[in-house]
Parts: sequence; C-alpha cells; structure tokens
Amino acid sequence: MTRLFLVWLLLATLTQAQSTNNTTVLPDSQYEPWNDSPNATAILPIAAFDLGTRYPGRPRPAASSEAGNSWRLQLNFTERQHSPYFDGPTTLVTTHLIPPRGALFDDETGAWDIDEDVASTWRLTAIRLEEDALEVGAGNNKDGSCEGIVSSDCMRDMKDNIIQNPATRKGDGRMSQGLDSIESCPFRTASFATISLNKNFTKTAYSLWEDTTESTRYKSAYDHYGSRPRAVVYVWGHSNTTAVGQPLNDNHIIFTCIRVDQALGSSRLPSAGVRLGGGWSKWRVVVVSVAVAATIG
Repeated sequence: MTRLFLVWLLLATLTQAQSTNNTTVLPDSQYEPWNDSPNATAILPIAAFDLGTRYPGRPRPAASSEAGNSWRLQLNFTERQHSPYFDGPTTLVTTHLIPPRGALFDDETGAWDIDEDVASTWRLTAIRLEEDALEVGAGNNKDGSCEGIVSSDCMRDMKDNIIQNPATRKGDGRMSQGLDSIESCPFRTASFATISLNKNFTKTAYSLWEDTTESTRYKSAYDHYGSRPRAVVYVWGHSNTTAVGQPLNDNHIIFTCIRVDQALGSSRLPSAGVRLGGGWSKWRVVVVSVAVAATIG
C-alpha cells in the first residue's frame, strides 16, 4: 500500500495497489470533525510522552481512561453512509489521538499552550499498520498496547528498523523505508503521517479510512474490519533541529492496538467478517498532517 508523507490534507483514491494518487489540498477553514456519529466506538488510554518538556521528555503511562490523566486513542466505525467519493454506500473508520486535558491546550481559552522552543524539539509520527493480517476477535488491552495482538518479534524488529533508519536520526520523519519487508511482521504499512505540534494538532491527529460497504473481498466492511484491531505505531521522535544524528530510545516507539467494543444507540458491534477473496478494492485514505514549521528546515 502507499505511504503518505504529507504537509497538507491528502485525499488519495486508489483503484489498484499500484495506482497513482489523486491529491487535493484543502484550506484550514474547510476542516470539520470527522465521523462523530458512529455506530461503534472504543477509547483507550495509551502510553505516550509529555510534550510540555523538551525532547526526550518524560514518559506518560497509560494510567487511566480519564481525560485528565492519560493520552487516549479513539476508534469510530460508521457502518453505512453515502460518500461523494464512491458510487455506492461506504463504511467509514477514524482513529483520533487525544491528549490529556490541559497537556497541550489551555483549559480556559482552548489556545495552544506549549512554547515553540519546546514543541519544535519533537516530531510525532503516526504509522498505521494494515489490519487485514491481524487476528479476528482480539480484544483490547486496558493500556491500549499490542501485547498478545502483534507478535513481540514483529514489534522488536519494527522498532529496530525505525531506530536504525537514517531518516529517523535526521529527524525528518520519513522512516517508513524497509517497514514493508520485515520478515517477522505479517503486514505492510497502510498510512504514514506527521502530526502537528502547534495549534493544528487536533485536526492532524485524525486518520480516516473509507471503503465500499460490500465488495468482492468481503460481504461487510463493517464486520470484516470492525472485528479486527487497528494497530497504530506512534514515534515520539526528535525534530531535525534537536539531537540530530542520535538514535531514538526504543520506548519512544509505542505500538497501540484498539478494536471497537461499544455499540451506540440501537447499533450492533461488528461480528467476525469472512474475506471472500478477489483483488484490491477501491478505497480512500485521508490523513491530515501539517508539519511544524521549525522542523521542516
């Protein structure tokens, strides 16, 4: 699949795995929250870092799902909707990285509250892994980790790959080279983006996936993908102005896994979908990423 290195809102429509991306740049004024009326959801605390201190910062454990205590990851699934990008109904999936209350934004004014000389030392990258290869039915870990979901060999080898990548040491964020050829990992990277560490954080902390509700590959996208966890690797790395040339510590690379576990309203949770076979279907990935000016160089 295609890796996305972006400093804008990218809309990529792919008709085959090797097809050319069609991209559209949208101004900030057109941004609206995505997928806020889902059929199923989950929200988990995850391990992360305190971005209020200069890199390498302080680890922040997945202590609680309470907004004031932990970073959290939210996953929303909408079973069926109408999209301008497809001829028929589609299934919509979003992941959203949510900071602890008061960690990045002022509680009273909502304004960005991290000094530029601190934020500019970090580069936060999200790598979403292809979920087709993950086991159906795996439940959530309370700390949002991938323990028991992604093999320890895969996590170790992928961390080593990211740490050794020259791009990671340079702090330019392009560390996806080689991630698709790790023998211990059964999946490829599905999307890749840098998250803004400025007032645009909220809009860039989303990723969106959309596909036809039914296809030759599955009877129901909602069941097929909703019955599997989604794995996102967050790389809490240094920028290209800080610690340049230095490798990351492996605890700065955090695997998160989440599967919807709560049906909303009269909706049902996804059940184990059966892959029907066939070729690649048409699908759309949206990743929002606006790079921090100080780290673009």
